[in-house]
Amino acid sequence: MSNVDMQYELKFLLDANQVLTDEHTLRTELVHLDQSEGQQMDIRFMDTPQQDFFREKWILRARLKPNKDQWEITYKKRFDFSEGQDLQQVMEHAKELGYDLEDPTCKQEVDWSGVG
Repeated sequence: MSNVDMQYELKFLLDANQVLTDEHTLRTELVHLDQSEGQQMDIRFMDTPQQDFFREKWILRARLKPNKDQWEITYKKRFDFSEGQDLQQVMEHAKELGYDLEDPTCKQEVDWSGVG
């Protein structure tokens, strides 16, 4: 999969005290988002009490979408970029570790949090 075909996602880490009301709903006047299109999902993250998976950069998530009766299980492995490293080098490193990046059942994503 080329870098052009890859899905990119931007995440924003927000301070809940600044963007939520006292009722824990989004303050739309602040962020200009329409909540009418939102969906509520049941999402659960699985880990050991010591957060061993998280420390090893694994994320195991179970998600139940609205009007569905089966849970969707997602496994994610995160790779960090080193100074001067590009996306292709990170993908090559994943291949060296045994990840099949051509497997059609797996999806590669690039998440950038802006933290670092």
